[in-house]
Amino acid sequence: MFSDAKKTTLPLEETSSARPPFRFWMTGCMAVVMSAFAGATLARVESRGLMTSHSSRYSVAETVLRIEASAQRHGLQMFALVDQGSAKDASGSTHWKVVVFASSAGGTPVFMDRAGGQHAVPMSLVVRANGQGGADVLVGSVASDAALAELPTHVQRDLAELPNLVADALR
Repeated sequence: MFSDAKKTTLPLEETSSARPPFRFWMTGCMAVVMSAFAGATLARVESRGLMTSHSSRYSVAETVLRIEASAQRHGLQMFALVDQGSAKDASGSTHWKVVVFASSAGGTPVFMDRAGGQHAVPMSLVVRANGQGGADVLVGSVASDAALAELPTHVQRDLAELPNLVADALR
């Protein structure tokens, strides 16, 4: 049996950031969230979307503690902390953590841009050692307004609050 169908893989930059996600759901399932970061390298996490970098004068561990305290002040809870301390990334940093937040209503949003695509967890950030005793905090963004429109209003507010939460933690 022959088929004229061709399997096409679009490079990341060719996928339209204006279209809504292929799939979106809220989850409280740790396995789903962990699968998004299984075998992750920092380069792969960074390549998932636009990331804003914030410098912290504190160590990775202290920065994570400050972010957790700030999250609580902003009405969010830490859902998961994925320690990637032994995974070496392209920049040579061997100490980084992924912090995943639960929305104020519980659970955390997960996106997929296509069937079989990587999971994206927009309510997460990366804290990595910067080689000077401090840390860098990388905050991702939802790729498009269309993706944001798919989210419940309270989750949109929670996502919008992430930059303020980080700024508060790093003071």
